[in-house]
Amino acid sequence: MQVLDPNIQQFAQLDSTNTYLKKNAFSLPGGHCVLAHSQTAGRGRQGKIWQDAPGDTLSLSFLLRPVELATVSFLPLLCGLATGAAIQALCGADWRIKWPNDLLVGDKKVCGILCEGIAGPESAAVCGIGVNLGQKAEYFARRQLPYATSLLVESGKKLVPLTLAQQIVAQADALLVTASTQGAEPLLGQYRRRCATLGRQVRVLTDAGQQTGRAVDIMADGSLLVEIGGRRQIIRSGEASVRGLYGYV
Repeated sequence: MQVLDPNIQQFAQLDSTNTYLKKNAFSLPGGHCVLAHSQTAGRGRQGKIWQDAPGDTLSLSFLLRPVELATVSFLPLLCGLATGAAIQALCGADWRIKWPNDLLVGDKKVCGILCEGIAGPESAAVCGIGVNLGQKAEYFARRQLPYATSLLVESGKKLVPLTLAQQIVAQADALLVTASTQGAEPLLGQYRRRCATLGRQVRVLTDAGQQTGRAVDIMADGSLLVEIGGRRQIIRSGEASVRGLYGYV
């Protein structure tokens, strides 16, 4: 059983790999994977935009169709596990995940993930993964990004984008097969063990303001259970951001 196509389509440049797959979600086959060696309008959560230099960033997206839209909120967790396993296999870097979708190496962000559901004649979703590969420490210092880093900085290795993309796709495919045959619980167990947010005091930021509490657990749909003022609340990634009380994590 295979969900993702290991033959990754490559582009020298795209505005955004997620945007490309969303525009072509019902003409391309499910499992199609796209790699751009440069993006001019990459997107993150809450509409954040960034640009990158060729070779310095991995920009990978894959298309899932059909998919249960109710499971889209769990996909960032799956992608985080797949990307972390791929990074460790190729450069030996230890990693953790800041809920829901930031991959950390050395307590700094090295990867962001954006998964989007698509409404149409058939339910679909696009999963986008961006990894900082080759930027030097001064790159982040100049841009006042104290909580960001790259694999080059943390491991001394600059990975080839296609090599990492192939490893991520293989890892993600295996996890998707596990989820379809065994359910989400095996993946949730892996995620909880890697989650840097659990057990910490956190700030929950919403449009209405912020609250402080302790991150308690990850729910079956990928949402975060936080204890605030003696009461437990479920925080969903599309509704709030979570920051550490004493730093980024």
